[in-house]
Amino acid sequence: FITVTQNEQTNLLSGMLAHHLGVNQTVIHLSTTEYMPIVQEIGLGSVMSKNMSTVNSILKFISSSKAESPVTTFDEIDVEVVEFSPEPGSRVTTTQLKDIKFPEDSIVGVINHHGQLSIARGESQLSDEDTVLVFAKSNVVSKLRILFESLLNIKTILNILAAMLAIIGVSMLFPFFVGYIYGESNLSAYLFSMAGCFLISVPVWIFTRRSRKLSIKDGFALVTFAWIVVAIAGSLPFYFSGAIPNYTDAWFEAMSGVTTTGATIIGNITTLPHLENGIESLPKGILFWRSFLQWIGGMGIIVFTIAILPLLGVGGVQLFKAEVPGPVADKIKPRVKETAKILWMVYVGFTVLQMGLLRIAGMPLFDAICHAFTTMPTGGFSTQNASIAAYNSPLIQYIIIFFMFVAGINFTLHFRVITGNFTALFRDYELKVYILTIIFATSVIFLSISSSISDWSHNGFMVSLFQSIAIMTGTGYANADYEMWPYFCQLALFILKII
Repeated sequence: FITVTQNEQTNLLSGMLAHHLGVNQTVIHLSTTEYMPIVQEIGLGSVMSKNMSTVNSILKFISSSKAESPVTTFDEIDVEVVEFSPEPGSRVTTTQLKDIKFPEDSIVGVINHHGQLSIARGESQLSDEDTVLVFAKSNVVSKLRILFESLLNIKTILNILAAMLAIIGVSMLFPFFVGYIYGESNLSAYLFSMAGCFLISVPVWIFTRRSRKLSIKDGFALVTFAWIVVAIAGSLPFYFSGAIPNYTDAWFEAMSGVTTTGATIIGNITTLPHLENGIESLPKGILFWRSFLQWIGGMGIIVFTIAILPLLGVGGVQLFKAEVPGPVADKIKPRVKETAKILWMVYVGFTVLQMGLLRIAGMPLFDAICHAFTTMPTGGFSTQNASIAAYNSPLIQYIIIFFMFVAGINFTLHFRVITGNFTALFRDYELKVYILTIIFATSVIFLSISSSISDWSHNGFMVSLFQSIAIMTGTGYANADYEMWPYFCQLALFILKII
């Protein structure tokens, strides 16, 4: 017995009557899925459904390993079938489907949960482990994507920011001990700063311990807020010590340090009259802290935190992508935590090596430490008003030239060379352009300076090379007053700064 009228109730009742009268096989046409359990319970025969046929075709499409695209269209009507994977914390994962305001002209069709396929119902609730098929007109697909994208994971972001703040607080012990060694009287400034960091970070970390994995959006937001939080914390020793009595100036100096910008408000006797000798009037502990801020900001406080993220219970690949500078954020190891640790080992290794070489070359130990801290991050803070020009030593200047050059190269390339992969040097297009640009700029500036003053001495070549690398890498050290150079040279340095 076959019943395929347009009236479902007629089809169902006719099928039930035929079954009651002893017909062996019945075929019924139904479209309403709510009738399916009744048919199964009664034990009727086969059911034909246009809706189920469509769904089965779609399930076959998304289950096929040959499917190349999560989107398909029906040519006869303006409808797309779009496959979405809800991101952690997205709106569709927070409540049942019936409580979500989906755009008009869209309907959720099929849910795939770990390979188990089901028809979406109002009571269904999605998770970030599901994939979902949605029928929608083309003009609402972009609105649908917003529902499946994650909201900012505020608790996890606060949790990691609190951990960073605690790390900065602990690191204030370094300038404290430097100040103690030099017998300075402003040691309480570091203790007050540490206390402020811990009073905020510890409670926030405790109340936000329940975390979840980060999305790309969370990663970028976290990087942005991290610079602000770390700069605020980093400004406290400047302010509490009285070295920079205006908090806005103190925050500017800290932000310049953490972001390795290198701009400074110190040196203007009008705004800071108590620093009669500019930078050289600052206490040793503050000078150290100023350099240390650039050092931890150089590779990124984020990358450092990635190495300890397992303690926080979250993943770090999103932070790595958001933080690591350069054209490509290469992963040296499969695990991001291992990559971050290796990058920091390379970073620390070069820093210690530069400290030793500068000390051997005759630079005082304290100055060698501070300049090593500000060379590798290409920050440029110095302990001297005249910057590197204060050290009348070609050897010191060439050591700094070398490490500025090294600091401008992708650190993953350093690691590959250290582990014996020397061919990476010759295959890296970025490095080739970097070297050729330095050679060209140095040659042009040297020829311009030397011809203008008729002096072709070694000193002209050294200052040309030094300033070309210092400006191109953004380090900002100075070993000459280039404002007195010919305008062509100043223009060349300006172009290098843009590059």
